[in-house]
Amino acid sequence: CPEIGWGAWQVLETDQKSVLALRYDCDDRVLLTLHNLSSKRCRALLRPEGAASWQGVVPQFGAGGYELRRDGSLIVELDGYGSRWLRVRWADDTLLL
Repeated sequence: CPEIGWGAWQVLETDQKSVLALRYDCDDRVLLTLHNLSSKRCRALLRPEGAASWQGVVPQFGAGGYELRRDGSLIVELDGYGSRWLRVRWADDTLLL
């Protein structure tokens, strides 16, 4: 994932203290990574900046459900010690791989 290697990153706030969520931006690419640092399964809610304009997110790594809501909030299900990587799909239907 070039976003991780060359992009700027920021920690995202979630409603779960056990979840580390990071956003990587590189050119027109955005990658979200979420890691559950607890042994308990959880659902994390986050509100990434600009997410209301995203067409969707595409799974890159990990398991668990996810939902990008119309208001730009994102819910991600994570197993205990699980992780999920999601790449952003833009409103103009472009997906940079």
